[in-house]
Amino acid sequence: MNVRIGVSLVLGFGLGCGACGGGATETPTETTTTAEAEAETTENVPREEAPPAPTLDPSPAPVLRVTMERGEGRLVQVRVQNRGAETVRLRGRVRIERGGELVTEGVGLRADCEAAVPDCVDLAPGGELVPPEWLGTAGDAQCICTRCGPVSGTFVAVVESCAPEGHTPHRVESAPFELPE
Repeated sequence: MNVRIGVSLVLGFGLGCGACGGGATETPTETTTTAEAEAETTENVPREEAPPAPTLDPSPAPVLRVTMERGEGRLVQVRVQNRGAETVRLRGRVRIERGGELVTEGVGLRADCEAAVPDCVDLAPGGELVPPEWLGTAGDAQCICTRCGPVSGTFVAVVESCAPEGHTPHRVESAPFELPE
């Protein structure tokens, strides 16, 4: 019985004190109205969804050695060696970059200049790819120069995994290579 009396007293004070705050009272309908207005405002505003961030290539990162060696004149030999225990799938084009900027993707991982540049190429464990030399140019950069110009500076050769669509490829860079004017 004591519990009933205590609850009654608390309810009585709560209801009876409506006039205690100088006559102003806050009613539940005012709060609900404000909350409903905010909900309607946010519901009617179209949301711009950011495109999903690309995820990294799900295949294991390739264990490669990528090198650049000076050949005759301005020619540069790019070599790609698989030092891992698994066959790796690589993009068919090598990126030549200077200072993080793309100079050319004109170096194809192909056996000779008559072969087409493949979209992707498989490299077995212990295998090596030695494509035709880079001409040391931007634009057409391998085999024949029809729209090109000589470049100089410090470059890296970048080989990328042949990642599924929507995935960021694994990247393997060579050591920096200097090509003078």
